[in-house]
Parts: sequence; structure tokens; C-alpha cells
Amino acid sequence: NIGSGNPIKIKDLALKLVSIFGYGEIKFTSSRINEISGFLADNSIIRNNFNYLPKVGIDEGLLICKNVQKELFSKMIV
Repeated sequence: NIGSGNPIKIKDLALKLVSIFGYGEIKFTSSRINEISGFLADNSIIRNNFNYLPKVGIDEGLLICKNVQKELFSKMIV
């Protein structure tokens, strides 16, 4: 997994996950000392050395994950 280089707040990622997967509950609390508020993957080395450009955005990537999970779970014997 190589990030896009675009920052995303953890709150926004959580909201995207609930929206795309269609379930889950987010409970917001007050910030704590040294708490991480977002993600930013630095892809500059691979981008500069191999002309890397992301092929999918976060929304499409999460949708792909959802579909893969659905496919895998459908094949499980319960």
C-alpha cells in the first residue's frame, strides 16, 4: 500500500469507512495529548524515482476493499 500523498483526518477516514461499508458507529471524544489527528503518506521517494502516480483515490480504494471483503466472506464456510 502506497499512499497518495494527500492528507486525511482520522475523523474523515472513519466517516468514509462507515459510509462505504454501511455499518459502524463513531464515538467522538475530546482530543488527548499527543493524539494523532490525521494521516499523510509521503510517497515522494517512489514518485520521484519511478514516476509513481496513484491509480485510485481513497474512496475508490475503500470500495475495492469492501468488495474484496464481501467476496472473501461469501466463500467462507460457516
